[in-house]
Amino acid sequence: MQLSDERKILKKNKSSSDEARKQNNKLTKEIRRKARICTSEWLERQCSSIEQASRKHEARTMFKKVQLICRYFSAKSTSVQTKQGNLIQDKEDIKKRWNKHFEELYNAPNQMDESILYELPSTNDSAKCLTMNRTKLEKQYRI
Repeated sequence: MQLSDERKILKKNKSSSDEARKQNNKLTKEIRRKARICTSEWLERQCSSIEQASRKHEARTMFKKVQLICRYFSAKSTSVQTKQGNLIQDKEDIKKRWNKHFEELYNAPNQMDESILYELPSTNDSAKCLTMNRTKLEKQYRI
């Protein structure tokens, strides 16, 4: 707490000189370093208490500690943009927008030139298939 109080005083004077700004930055880094150390130590203590609860088969205590460490899940923002770039936040409007998006995506008109299909050689010629099968059978059974 003493470092935080010092930083408050320095923060007011940091714009006055370059030396005050450097001192403020140095103090801020020191506070962050100590905060990381404290967080790491706290986490180690919590993990060891979870391990002890696990050894004692205290599931409730163990899971409460895990929840304390992991925190609770918070839902992400569920806003969607229209084609014009406006945000939609109403659930029904979002559903309609997704519906419209997938209709456009999957029901796009096919721009294939159908004349290509008529130019392709036919491979399903039944007469060719019959003669090929007959020749294969004759070779196999030596008829």
